[in-house]
Amino acid sequence: MKKIHFFAWITMLFLVTSCGQAHKSGAPALDEQRAESAASATDSASAVAANQPEASGIAGQEGIKGKPFILQSNTRAQVKNLRQTNTQIERLTHQLGGYLTVSNLTSNVLYQDETPVSADSLLVTKHFQSELNITIRVPVQHFDTIMASLDKLYFFIDSRNITADDASLDLLATQLSSKRLAKYSKRISSAVDKANQKDRTNVADITAAEESNLSAGQSQDQNQINALRLKNQIELATINLNLYQEQSIQRYLKANENNIKAYQPSFFSRVSDALGESIDSLLNFIIGFVTTWWVWVILGLIAWGIWRGFKRKKAE
Repeated sequence: MKKIHFFAWITMLFLVTSCGQAHKSGAPALDEQRAESAASATDSASAVAANQPEASGIAGQEGIKGKPFILQSNTRAQVKNLRQTNTQIERLTHQLGGYLTVSNLTSNVLYQDETPVSADSLLVTKHFQSELNITIRVPVQHFDTIMASLDKLYFFIDSRNITADDASLDLLATQLSSKRLAKYSKRISSAVDKANQKDRTNVADITAAEESNLSAGQSQDQNQINALRLKNQIELATINLNLYQEQSIQRYLKANENNIKAYQPSFFSRVSDALGESIDSLLNFIIGFVTTWWVWVILGLIAWGIWRGFKRKKAE
């Protein structure tokens, strides 16, 4: 019976010890995972640089194949039809596995004229110039292809600038920073665990250690973001285009709202209206005369009496 109790106590002690060790090992698990993620992102950027294909122009020369370059191109050029060129650029970008980040089409009115062409119409002549600002991202292995295809769309090139920035030092700095932060994070996590085991009453030390651990984790996160951003810049070339077309003219008719004479009736219409108004006045006069007939009768009798009296005097 005593042997059974003895083995039971040993089993319970083993389980408690195992749980304590699991709790200790679980604390730095998140930090180790974060450190591994940052290192993985940096290694991924390094792998992209190592497998970098031969790019165009500056970056594709012999002896520098495999070096990590950040390709960028800035071009200002004139095209014949801006809307059609915009459609062709979008289609070409999608075919090469790229995408657009900026596409801004504007038309600036230089001046406009208004010429009367009839009594109630104006001919508007608008002089304007259209511009297209577009930014595209394409894989670096297609940089030569898209640059050659874009050259066929230009009517006149004002300026073109291609840069290939060596990202070796940036990549190396990201790698060293990731390794250093990973080691620092492990040491901080270990110090926090020891502080928790040794003296749980020292809250200030534990809090300071936890804050240091949090700061190290945030630095690892930012380093991982920088590594991913650098990877994106190495994999995809950036092409900025400022395109414009020759000054264009647009003509259209609009109503002449300022010319009041244009809305007046014609001469014959006005004569017809005058005749109608005269007839109405004559009819109104006749109606008024008929309405006051008794006045005219009285006036007639008075006039006849005066005439008879004057005639008698003249007869005597």
